[in-house]
Amino acid sequence: MMRKARLILAAVAAGVLLAGCSGGKNAFSPDQSCVYVSGDGTLRSALVLESEESFDEGELKEFLEGAVSRFNEKSGKGEDGGPVFLESCTAEKGIMKAVFEYESADALISFRQSDENEDSSNTFSSIEVKSAAEAGTAGWLSGELIKADGSPASGLDAAKEKHAAAVSVQGGGVLETEGEILYVSAGAQILDSMSVKLSDGETSVVVFKEK
Repeated sequence: MMRKARLILAAVAAGVLLAGCSGGKNAFSPDQSCVYVSGDGTLRSALVLESEESFDEGELKEFLEGAVSRFNEKSGKGEDGGPVFLESCTAEKGIMKAVFEYESADALISFRQSDENEDSSNTFSSIEVKSAAEAGTAGWLSGELIKADGSPASGLDAAKEKHAAAVSVQGGGVLETEGEILYVSAGAQILDSMSVKLSDGETSVVVFKEK
């Protein structure tokens, strides 16, 4: 167990924690590390590590479940559940994939910052979700925006989008949305139709279609 725990740390230190992902609301199947957000504010994160040495799935699951349990106990929940849940863990051909679900953005951020987590793929310090209309009223869309095709966009147009959500994020990392990305803060790097790389040290907004 300790050897596998050290292997996770070594993989992170070697820089083979991958950044980016691909999945969906009901079938989140990430290829690389990221944070996933749905229109209702549900948050998941994926930790994907690659190593030349094979991972043992049973040992990894036990190790990660222990980390989650210790974190939840410290939060006062313990065996009755808690703010963090290990949704899945797989290991195949030297690649480990773990998906976590969180009861809130605070739980995701606190878990990432804790000693129980090896995920260094993002520096998110705040994540908040509203409808596009509410985001407009709150002033989230007043900054410089671009459309998914890279052309300049109006915050007024973004706020008028129907069945759309907006997420405001402080910090850097890869964010995947449940639906097609419509608008992002200028300076963000759109990776594909549902994922974007946000810059460290910045506050960014992403507007996306709800499914």
